[in-house]
Amino acid sequence: MDNDRPATSFTGISASEAARRLGVQKETIYSYVSRGMLSSRRVEGKRQTRLDPVEVARLSARQRGGAGKAGSLELVVDSGLTLLDPNGGLWYRGWEAVEASRSAWFEHVALWLWGRHPADIEEGRYLFEAPADLLEQATRAVALTSPRATPLDRYLLALASVAEADPYRHGRDRYGVSNRGARMIAVLVESLPVTTNSAPPRPVRGQPRPLAERLWYRLAPRRPSPDQIRALNAALVLLADHELATSTLAARIAASTWADIYRVVMAGMSTLGGPLHGSVGDRTVGLLREAAGAGVGKTVGEQLRSGERIPGFGHLVYRERDPRAGALLEEVRRAWPDSEIVTAADSVVAAVLEEHPTTFPNVDLAIGALIGAADMIEGSAEAIFATARMAGFIAHGIEEYSHRLRFRTRAAYTGPEPGSGGPDVTMPG
Repeated sequence: MDNDRPATSFTGISASEAARRLGVQKETIYSYVSRGMLSSRRVEGKRQTRLDPVEVARLSARQRGGAGKAGSLELVVDSGLTLLDPNGGLWYRGWEAVEASRSAWFEHVALWLWGRHPADIEEGRYLFEAPADLLEQATRAVALTSPRATPLDRYLLALASVAEADPYRHGRDRYGVSNRGARMIAVLVESLPVTTNSAPPRPVRGQPRPLAERLWYRLAPRRPSPDQIRALNAALVLLADHELATSTLAARIAASTWADIYRVVMAGMSTLGGPLHGSVGDRTVGLLREAAGAGVGKTVGEQLRSGERIPGFGHLVYRERDPRAGALLEEVRRAWPDSEIVTAADSVVAAVLEEHPTTFPNVDLAIGALIGAADMIEGSAEAIFATARMAGFIAHGIEEYSHRLRFRTRAAYTGPEPGSGGPDVTMPG
């Protein structure tokens, strides 16, 4: 490569990996470097060169035509957290998300995303314990909500309450923030009212129950089997982070102002609550319940007639498959082998693919199948999404704290001509 330059602490990607991300041949990468479109650096002491992944991502954005168009915004931010491959791959700091969903508790994955030392991760799971004083304060705040409040509404109130009680909330050290984040997630989950007819298992001090189990008793009406807890845990793991989704970008922007971690999470949660993001899974539940009752043909046919996009299919980034969908549906089938909702989900997928063979089911369909099979309460998709994505919000907050206010986008003004005047008003007396 012609414009190689030595680097001591640079960590980049290989030419082969750059070619894979850009969808070109390896030789094309060499051409990009020679023309100045990409820069490469030699690995000190080795006959190797590495490329900057941020430059590769920016070039990819330009090639897709998404950068620079009025009315659209595509940011490329350097991050060592999550790699999302449009061809159907997802890794958390090198750990494949699907593999993690089958082998680890959500708490392990959160700690890994937060950069805790691998040797500390098993022991660190016990950080996810709700301190009695904070839990009492959060529970009082949640008790003020009406019966119509969603779990996400209650999370936001509990979060504000807990933040006010934390004298160290403005600390930005990775270790302190991750400790605080673990307690925060535990407090928010346990502040939700219990929905089951039987009380959840009592925790042993210093040995909290898995977070998925604690969340289950706030969303589902019946006691779970171990496989059902595994399915909910898999959903939390698979949703823990997803690169720079809109809610994560909001959290990251808040962190860039050095807002405390509670406000970082609050910014992400507020954005996640939109009907085009965290609550799509609640819409797929309705679709699957209707399909189980009225029949798949009638349900899918009505969706096609309405002209509305069928929820639970396609993705803005993935091109051919969402790896999270298949992994979670597999767990749901194992946990509820005789569920009419699960059968309906498989039939809906077959019917939609027959009409639109280029589309594919996404994680929202799998979340809908999980919620429907477990007969969870309204708003459960948002609750699962928000609980899981708190891990990502905190991870991105920790990472962004090393920078200072680096986000300042510009608007393409489309309003009235400057100097054209304003309304005819008069100030009182």
